[in-house]
Amino acid sequence: MLGLLMPRLFFQFFTQTSWIVEKESGEVGAFLIGFRSQDDPDVCCIHFVGVDPQLRRSGAARELYLLFFETMKQLGCREARAITGFFNKRSQLFHAAMGFDQHGDREIDGVIAYADYDGPGEPRVAFSREL
Repeated sequence: MLGLLMPRLFFQFFTQTSWIVEKESGEVGAFLIGFRSQDDPDVCCIHFVGVDPQLRRSGAARELYLLFFETMKQLGCREARAITGFFNKRSQLFHAAMGFDQHGDREIDGVIAYADYDGPGEPRVAFSREL
């Protein structure tokens, strides 16, 4: 099921910066889709990450993030960014544990977020981290 969340175009055009972890069964266990900014080559973005619930707390996401960081440093990036929902506490805690700083323009339900990041009424938490 996790495989349905991965747009094919990312694995066609961002193959050097997007990865899949397969389970023993051959199914997708985790993935990370990222890219380097076309407008600011010092910056890279983790666009989308998914981890099968059975693999959570296994270190799969951490290993994918570390691989992304190292790959992007080798490409000359100096900063990584990511976005998550203000309601996604698990993601917020994970990003904090990975060394990201959290950004926003206000507090929403106890979380610093940008109120209209993805349009009116679509709050998101932004993260950044030096590489």
